[in-house]
Amino acid sequence: MKTAFALSLLFAGANAFQAPFFSRAASNSRSLRTNDFTTVQSFEPSALPTVPRGLTITMDGKSNAIRGRIVSVKSTKKITEAMRLVAAAKVRRAQEAVLSTRPFNEGLQSVFSGLVKRLALENIELPLLQDRAVKSVTVVCMTGDRGLCGGYNAKMIKQTERRLAELKSQGLRVNLITIGMKGQT
Repeated sequence: MKTAFALSLLFAGANAFQAPFFSRAASNSRSLRTNDFTTVQSFEPSALPTVPRGLTITMDGKSNAIRGRIVSVKSTKKITEAMRLVAAAKVRRAQEAVLSTRPFNEGLQSVFSGLVKRLALENIELPLLQDRAVKSVTVVCMTGDRGLCGGYNAKMIKQTERRLAELKSQGLRVNLITIGMKGQT
């Protein structure tokens, strides 16, 4: 009985899941009842209803595995596209935040430049306004923690390494501050 059911699934394809079932039509004789409720006494593949070509189920599993892989790749593509859109929106917001602070920075710069000009006319000794030789430099490297920013992280790390080598060649003491998980590794 199990063999006959497996064979019916094989030959009936997708329609096999809709209505085929086994019953005892006569005493001690097995019969297969098909979708159109006709009873077949002996099992012959030609007696089963035909199934359109695209609806067949392959028993080796290769096509199901390929279909599953296609679905998985499409799902990953959708997730990646959503992440890209979110990242683009965050970058846009950050750029707008920087541009909105520009008038404040320009005003602050003009106030300090006016203050320095006025103090230059007077004979006041301020330690902040004295020219001194540079002995130590602090470099800040900002990288990302996660997400779709591998190119940015690589570029920031290379530029930081290049700048550190340049400063060390000038004989300066260099302090490095890293912000972000990728810059710390």
